[in-house]
Amino acid sequence: MRTKQKTLVPAALILSMLLPAAALAGPRGQSRGGGYAHGRHAQQEGFVTVRNQNQAELEVLVDGKIQGTVGPLSADRFGPFAEGKHKVRVRFVDRNLRFPVTVQSVYIDRDRPARVHAPEMDMGVVRVNNEWVEPMTVVLNGRSIGRVDRNSKTVLKVKDAQGRLELRTPAGTIVATQHLNLRGLQRDRIGVHPPSQGEVTVFNPSRKHELDIVCARGSLLARLAPNGRQTILQPAGHVTLTARYRNQPIQTATVLASPFEESPWTVALPTRATLAVRNPNRFPVSVFIGGEFVATIQGNDKMMLEGMPVGRVTVEVTGQGRRGGISQQLTTRVDPLSGGFLPIPEVRIADGRGGSYGSESSSCDTQQPTVTAGRRGRGGRSSGGYASNRR
Repeated sequence: MRTKQKTLVPAALILSMLLPAAALAGPRGQSRGGGYAHGRHAQQEGFVTVRNQNQAELEVLVDGKIQGTVGPLSADRFGPFAEGKHKVRVRFVDRNLRFPVTVQSVYIDRDRPARVHAPEMDMGVVRVNNEWVEPMTVVLNGRSIGRVDRNSKTVLKVKDAQGRLELRTPAGTIVATQHLNLRGLQRDRIGVHPPSQGEVTVFNPSRKHELDIVCARGSLLARLAPNGRQTILQPAGHVTLTARYRNQPIQTATVLASPFEESPWTVALPTRATLAVRNPNRFPVSVFIGGEFVATIQGNDKMMLEGMPVGRVTVEVTGQGRRGGISQQLTTRVDPLSGGFLPIPEVRIADGRGGSYGSESSSCDTQQPTVTAGRRGRGGRSSGGYASNRR
């Protein structure tokens, strides 16, 4: 019995020494009231609570670093952060739209939790979807608040988002409307979803000739009378159309077939055409237009002058034969599509001592037919053909 008592006494002494030391150390990983853990100084930490009064999720940043998000009409706690002054930024983020709701400087410590209030914003968020081939202007109550590119989407923040929201084409036509009544970053949407077909109104400016309008595959869409106008139904969007005269292309253009507004296309007629010149005399005749030499037409020959400007033309013809000559100004008109024709007067010798210029029914004093002037052309085609339609 004495042996057992001797053994228990030292064990009790050792246990009495260990218990106070464990009590002073405290729980593992936490600092003691004096700021010591395991005998070393540990920095105090705290949290920040963010309250969101808006109806959209917001992103929270502390000292420039993203900490997470706080949901609509809710609050959340972020941290821990070292004791001291910190900058808290609360912002809205959605695709390419990003803007701050509030930015505050707070002091964080363990005993006083920091609080940040994100107030309700007097604005809304509108998603815009434009499936049309033209850009759209976004208009609220008559004022422009943004723009959405063709075939694209965007997100807009709308201040004082109450009233009539519109989408307008570049020509100002309203293609979509929406009534807004948004606060606290509430969301709404507006979009353009065009019909599958649109219209093109084609005008033929020729006063004399019909024009055929064909599609890119060559199918006939319309036949326009002189100075005629016709509306053609086409797939909505940009289409390629060609105007033809006697199966010859006059103009090919990419035009807009719109289901929203009138889409006109006036065919551009050629600015240059051909002028057929016939010389009934036995001697060569030189042709001048605007004082510039154009060509020499041999005796009893004809020539097709290319590249003549359309409209009224004044032509000077000069030539000298053995028994007479010609020096005369003539006027004629060159049509953009069929061109023009200029007969040179024939010199007739009555008695061998002189001559009279012109045909039997014309003279130098006779008013000549009208045509439009041009630059130098080159011959080679029969005057019976129609004018070139190259511009």
